Amino acid sequence: MAPRFRFALACMLMMLAGSLAPRQAAAAPAAPVDVRYFKETGHNLIGDIRAFYEANGDVAAFGLPLTEVIAENGLQVQYFERARFELHPENGDTNFVTLTLVGRMLTQGRTDAAFQPVVGKTTDKNIFFKDTGHNLGGGFLTTWQKRNGLVVFGYPLSEEFTEVSPIDGQTYTVQYFERARFEYHPEATPGNLVQFGLLGRQLLDKSSVPAAARKAVPELKLLSKSTTGYFGSIAERVNNIGRGVQRMSGQVVQPGGVFSFNTGLGPTGTEDGFVDGYAIVGGKLEKVIGGGLCQVSTTLYRATFHAGLGIVERRPHSFSINFYENIVGFDATVYAP
Repeated sequence: MAPRFRFALACMLMMLAGSLAPRQAAAAPAAPVDVRYFKETGHNLIGDIRAFYEANGDVAAFGLPLTEVIAENGLQVQYFERARFELHPENGDTNFVTLTLVGRMLTQGRTDAAFQPVVGKTTDKNIFFKDTGHNLGGGFLTTWQKRNGLVVFGYPLSEEFTEVSPIDGQTYTVQYFERARFEYHPEATPGNLVQFGLLGRQLLDKSSVPAAARKAVPELKLLSKSTTGYFGSIAERVNNIGRGVQRMSGQVVQPGGVFSFNTGLGPTGTEDGFVDGYAIVGGKLEKVIGGGLCQVSTTLYRATFHAGLGIVERRPHSFSINFYENIVGFDATVYAP
């Protein structure tokens, strides 16, 4: 059952691509579909999550994907064997993709000796973190430093200690971090002695995410695409368009679901990085916060239309906008509320 769209205002198995580019004499070639499919688990990586995943350690750091991007507790998240990724469009370009503090969540309430803060100092072979009161040294320190430690793993939450793995029942020397568990595997080949625990899988098993979300899905395919130009737009309009596009990027609509552009867009105030741009108010152009976002909704509407998906609601502008090539019936105005 295909998703439907609301513009006023699409797919688990398909992608819609809407691209915006300054209108110039020669059109740039279309970018390839940004999808990476893992046959091992039957799940996809797309967009910013894929970029973050590949830039910060790939499979070795995060493991295989266990779900698609799903909604959980008001967030768009994706589970991996060793992590959970979160999408935060409200953060703009900075920290749009973040990692859940899975280590902190899974060790909450532990009072083992290794989790008690200690007194230490930083040396040439050891770092003492005053923030959490724990040391980091040896092979764990080397691995932490090589892999963008604070961003990917966070601060240490414990000292090194031995623990029986809940996954294979073996005893390992481990250390917990805000977003990871380091494990020393003496049986492994050189270069793989330090591995990362399957905390993402553990968190998923403890969550209320339905089993259906873990089932394998086909590889995402490009279903439709559309492009509109904004060459000559004022800087404020370009800013709003860019932020609006980022809010749309990576959103997934389940089969049979209804996607609302305004709901998917979220808040568009000055505190969210949006600025004054032109919009039609009472039949006249006036500056309002977020002006220009109709370019995003119009582009997405056209891709949706060409894909043959159902349109629940669409509102046209009250007069033609030159950026939209003046194709009658092919625009979609949006305004909140």
